Amino acid sequence: ISQAIGFKEFQPYLKAKEEGSPYTTTVLAECIEQLKVGTRQYAKRQITWIRNRIVPRNIPVYKLDTTDVTQWPVNVTTPAMSIVSAFLRNDPSPVPACISQVDGENGAKKIKNMCEPCGNREFVGLVQWHEHLRSKSHRFHMKRLRLLETGQLFERPPPKKAKDKNASDQLTSVDKAKE
Repeated sequence: ISQAIGFKEFQPYLKAKEEGSPYTTTVLAECIEQLKVGTRQYAKRQITWIRNRIVPRNIPVYKLDTTDVTQWPVNVTTPAMSIVSAFLRNDPSPVPACISQVDGENGAKKIKNMCEPCGNREFVGLVQWHEHLRSKSHRFHMKRLRLLETGQLFERPPPKKAKDKNASDQLTSVDKAKE
């Protein structure tokens, strides 16, 4: 029962009402607000689940406008009924399915992109590629590359190895002993 939407959110109200608290209206308002927050979070998780589980399998997904309750019969009921009846008759749907938001076309999932400024990192698919292009590390590497090209930043020589430093110290002490 605690997983049902609304039960956890309204427990404080039920407890306040049972105790006869004078603040039941404020507690009720807080509970309603918590219910709305929980519903929005659940809707976001559902959208993510649909995007990750259903859309990649090429199952048709239909988007219906549920924002205006007064237009529900026109915007939701009629299109939904036509989609279902077409499905039951094995006919193509009169309402167009949403275009896959995952990676564009099916072939776009297999495209490999290489980012030379970031050390020849390889990315498979447009989603990964676009995420990389917006990433902080890519922006850093691009800025550094621009500064190098304009001469505002100079390439540092590689650091000397510890062995080279010790060898030069030994030569110096041998040279000093000869003198």
